Amino acid sequence: LTDELLQKHFRGETILGLYPLLKNSCCYFIAADFDNHTGNESPYDDMLLYVNGLKELGIDAYPLKSRSGNGYHVYFFFNEQVHAKKGRDIANHVLKQAGLLIGTSHQRSFDKLFPAQDDISGLKLGNLIALPYQKDAAEKRFTRFLSPEKEFVDIFDTTEEELQFMARINKYDGSYLTGILEKIQPATQPSKFVLPEIIPSGSRHN
Repeated sequence: LTDELLQKHFRGETILGLYPLLKNSCCYFIAADFDNHTGNESPYDDMLLYVNGLKELGIDAYPLKSRSGNGYHVYFFFNEQVHAKKGRDIANHVLKQAGLLIGTSHQRSFDKLFPAQDDISGLKLGNLIALPYQKDAAEKRFTRFLSPEKEFVDIFDTTEEELQFMARINKYDGSYLTGILEKIQPATQPSKFVLPEIIPSGSRHN
């Protein structure tokens, strides 16, 4: 990835994407994809449930409208390489608590997480996610960070506000995620082994 390629992406001359899962099974972000595949789903409402669920755990999440404009990509970021399983476990916990996972009683818009797997499997790098701020989509107000002051309904009013917001994005390290996981996944206490009571043969009732 070069500055020249990024400039072409921003100018709309190409579309860049990346595989978030690194060769050591770590990543720098988790992104959740919400989409209105059937036309009967509510990606905005589901996105808010997810964002608020992460907030309750002490994680700031950052939604953008997807390239189609029909759904959302919601990111939370790391300031170091973090094993994908840690981030995915937290994301899946929030999704489950909010009733957004497939198999719940309601039709939900959650589609998938990026990365889609905990570990590198053979030569497979997982799923590709398009980078935001590509000109064609950005000019439609898509793939740009949404303003929390506007309930994530729209982007910021000015480019200056948008840039200031991006400069303040919170990023988390692995130890912070471990602390959250210890709270939501308490260690299972080992079951006590009870020796069977041995009844002397002379005391048995026939």
